[in-house]
Amino acid sequence: MVIHTFAFRWKPGVTSDQKEHAIREIQSLQGQIPGLVETLVGPNISPRSQG
Repeated sequence: MVIHTFAFRWKPGVTSDQKEHAIREIQSLQGQIPGLVETLVGPNISPRSQG
């Protein structure tokens, strides 16, 4: 099994609608990429990411 993790830092001014659109686009990759078994998208809740 291979796990890929991607992190995004949004530019100032990015709206919540734009963020939701990006999330939907990432989720839509499921079924389009051969071998992609699972796609998870969510906020980083780790306190280690604060700086």
